[in-house]
Amino acid sequence: MDTTTLTKTETDTITITIDGVEVKTTKGKRILEAALDNGIYIPNLCALRDIKLPTGACRLCQVQIEGRRGTITSCSEPAADGMVVHSNTPEINELRRQILQILLARHPSVCLTCHRRARCKPGDICLRLVSVTEEQCILCPNNGRCELQRAVDFIGIEEQPYPYKSKGFPIEKENPFVVRNNNLCILCGRCVRVCGEVLGIEAISFNLRGKDTYIGGAFGKPLSESGCTFCGSCIEVCPTGALKDVGDEWERWPDREAATIRCKNACPAGVDAPRFIRFIREGKYAEAKAVIQEKVPFVGIGCLICSHLCESDCRRGDLDQPVAIRSLERFAVEHAGSADMIEGQAAAPSGKKVAVVGSGPAGLTAAYYLVKKAGHSVTIFEALPQAGGMLRKAIPEYRLPRKVLDSEIEKLKKLNVEIRTGTRVESLDKLFEEGYDAVFLAVGAHKGVKLGIEGQEEQGVVGAVPLLVQVNSGQKVAIGEKVAVIGSGYGATTAARVALRLGAQSATVISPQAALNVSDDELRDTLAEGVDIKPKTSPVKIVRTDGRLRLECAPSGREKSGANGSGFAIDVDNVIVAAGRVVDLPDQFGLGLGDTLRVQVNPDDLSTGRKGVFAGGDAVEIGSFIKAVAAGRQAAISIDRYLGGTGDIDEILAPVVEGVPKVGRIANFAQRKRSEIPCLPVEERKRSFAQVEQGFGDDAGSEEAMRCMCCDLRFKVGRMVAQPEP
Repeated sequence: MDTTTLTKTETDTITITIDGVEVKTTKGKRILEAALDNGIYIPNLCALRDIKLPTGACRLCQVQIEGRRGTITSCSEPAADGMVVHSNTPEINELRRQILQILLARHPSVCLTCHRRARCKPGDICLRLVSVTEEQCILCPNNGRCELQRAVDFIGIEEQPYPYKSKGFPIEKENPFVVRNNNLCILCGRCVRVCGEVLGIEAISFNLRGKDTYIGGAFGKPLSESGCTFCGSCIEVCPTGALKDVGDEWERWPDREAATIRCKNACPAGVDAPRFIRFIREGKYAEAKAVIQEKVPFVGIGCLICSHLCESDCRRGDLDQPVAIRSLERFAVEHAGSADMIEGQAAAPSGKKVAVVGSGPAGLTAAYYLVKKAGHSVTIFEALPQAGGMLRKAIPEYRLPRKVLDSEIEKLKKLNVEIRTGTRVESLDKLFEEGYDAVFLAVGAHKGVKLGIEGQEEQGVVGAVPLLVQVNSGQKVAIGEKVAVIGSGYGATTAARVALRLGAQSATVISPQAALNVSDDELRDTLAEGVDIKPKTSPVKIVRTDGRLRLECAPSGREKSGANGSGFAIDVDNVIVAAGRVVDLPDQFGLGLGDTLRVQVNPDDLSTGRKGVFAGGDAVEIGSFIKAVAAGRQAAISIDRYLGGTGDIDEILAPVVEGVPKVGRIANFAQRKRSEIPCLPVEERKRSFAQVEQGFGDDAGSEEAMRCMCCDLRFKVGRMVAQPEP
């Protein structure tokens, strides 16, 4: 072969023999890594992939190399072409056994030698050995998932010649995230090296010297004062039970990623919040925006109105306050400028046609993926004069400016999605007759629920949806000075806030629930604007008297008792009903709505009882913008599969960093408070429909991004642990 044609990969490949097995590896890799890459286990407790050690700390990974005297640590010795390595001989294992016996003199060891340990769970009482105390195996949270156990099983220890003596450290639970038990620490140093060398945080270190050495916060400080970001990477690499997550010590998490990257798991669409926030830290705003668009194509809308379920589950909230994730989304969008990663070529035409009925967030999202990723021809049918569905009908400009909505919808038109406005679909049969192969019903829920009380038909009693439609379409709306709104969700708070902007002097929300089902910032703004909220209160009767409406109320659950003695009455000019919404479908659709007055679907694929017809969004379950987006994604997957496609709608729009990003030291991390979201002054709000939230400035946005705990890093770091899969 002509050597000039060899690629770099070919010239870097070398061959070594480990325990009689010939393996290929890359020049420069250490023997231990070469073994692990090929499924050969060499005991080790301190090694990490991609970090070169001058010498092995635990020294359990010793091997013999033919042609050399003695043994060397395989975690520090580079592999060489033709090298012959022996890692599992009686002599080497005896040396390892002696090392383990010394180590176990200061580490509980009953769990390592007892033949019954496989039957025990943490916290069990040992019925056979009275010598087993709570300092030993019965209270070790890592029993069954301990690297030390694995090493002992491989090497073999039948007895422990040195009596165990506890180090006497208290178990530390100084913060909401990490449980540290230094009695189980073997001083391998993995956590220190990851925190310092890999992540650059340098929050933990070896403290004191000699037999008193322990690992803890740098300079002996608590983690909350040492610069720790509580990312959990140290826990991920700990070989024993010395470091554990709070909550994962005894009842083990079935899905560790879901339990730790809680923001991403809480998002119905699966937006990778830690990843986009990391791009913000690096000043890469277009990339940050692209990460969000991988799951939410219309990020310009989402960053303004999303109910940000991610923030409710943000782990930072266990320390002080959650990271302002939605506001950081807006920060990324506004700082990305005109960059838009979702613009681009659609997939090759499939020859299939899909009708999407409704142009709310579920319909728009499904249409986007069906065209761009699956190559289907999509037509959106919208009964209203303009596309947007409830986004346009029910959300005021102070939350969602129409120029933003129009701009986002324009992206679909660039993908050649046809949008037919002013077109109400009355028959599904007709759609199939026109050649459509599948239909997605994203019709929303536009019909208001009546109160079912006396006086609900009185003049001055109006539905929240019709009121908002009039306001958002630019019609002149007359409202009285005093308004009561009945409901417990966004419809109620929105109607109350709109009423004040229309000239009402007071607005009271009568909520049957103990707490409103709205986000913290919506509640904050509602209260700031002067809306009064009466929780756990239900309407009983509406009576017209002296030209006004008297609304009689009672404590929720006691409606039949009326207002006398147990409730109250208020005189108002208007009662706005926001008690819920249901679907209004033509009978010709042939779809039963069931007792809930929602379209009935198979939750696994959103298919209805009719072949080729799928449904999602508010038509199936009243939810939020982000839940509707998630439904649109699921519908696109299911419809594509129904039409013979793969259902793969995943997009990678931003660079994927394969290695472990360097975080660097963040001063006073635990003490950083959430940045205040700048808002329009209250008095200015009431005079117009100007946007309330103003968005982060450069400094505030950058500071808020630094509060993220980067909960995803631990799983990148965890792949550095030098252990093969068990």
